Amino acid sequence: MHKAQRLIQLMMLVNEKRRFTIRELADELGVSRRTIVRDLGELGELGVPLYSEVGAAGGYRVLHDKMLPPIHFTEHEAVAIFFASQALERYSALPFELETSSALRKFYAKLPGDVRAKIDRLKRRLTFWVPPRRVEAPHLRTLLAAALERAEADIEYDGSPGRSTRRIRPTGVYAMNGLWYVQAYCYRNEADRVFRADRVLSATIVPDVAGADDEPEGPFLPWAPPAAEDPAALPLEIELTREGARRAAADPWLAEGLAARPDGTGTVRATMPASYVPWATAFFLGFGTDVRIVQPPELRRAVTHMADEVRRMYE
Repeated sequence: MHKAQRLIQLMMLVNEKRRFTIRELADELGVSRRTIVRDLGELGELGVPLYSEVGAAGGYRVLHDKMLPPIHFTEHEAVAIFFASQALERYSALPFELETSSALRKFYAKLPGDVRAKIDRLKRRLTFWVPPRRVEAPHLRTLLAAALERAEADIEYDGSPGRSTRRIRPTGVYAMNGLWYVQAYCYRNEADRVFRADRVLSATIVPDVAGADDEPEGPFLPWAPPAAEDPAALPLEIELTREGARRAAADPWLAEGLAARPDGTGTVRATMPASYVPWATAFFLGFGTDVRIVQPPELRRAVTHMADEVRRMYE
């Protein structure tokens, strides 16, 4: 085995093990103990944070962050990875903000000069636009940690009715239009809820609370409206003008239930939770006369009331 291959394999081995001895590594790699000692010294010079412990139960262990072995990319792969990371640049809050900037700088610095020049040219012609937001989400990392650990968290939340304290069990975090959202089970409401991360004023992981045993299958998907057979769901039906149908087609929520007619008008049939009525009231008022709500009656009444309030403001 060539030395470079052995060093990469050794780096992968020490990353996998919490603790290890010289003899263990020598036996696994089939080399002498002297060779392992020399190779560990070279890994230390490369930046792998190794710590040695003396005594009968001594050995080595890796401190703090683990180092990854070198990975070879093609030119197109390198450009794709760089711009995928650039898509996060305009978010005012990131769960790994310092690490993201550091990784991007390291990645760019190690690229060949001609590839860096190509990226520089592309940066002047291509961007992943995210609306800039003047909001911070200082507790985003804590909320993500709770989701990863399947733990509960006590939060103070600044919602539409005002500030409240509640206990939640986050199931995932997602970004949309420059904002971060936390999907969680809310014990106060005894239901799943979506929280704006920037409106979380404080967050503390609850200690000594066992996480759920069930691990969701497949990738995390943001919350979706309840199915029609869900007893808590309200049937939503709206009629749309041609312009209303165009706007609905661009909305992730409405597009799924949109049925367009040959003349360009359309209708949407979907479901929504009752808790969405206050939000949906303002949302559909923004459509003006391009939308007519058929049902649910709760939403029709709420839109009528708000429209009257707006009219009275300008009388």
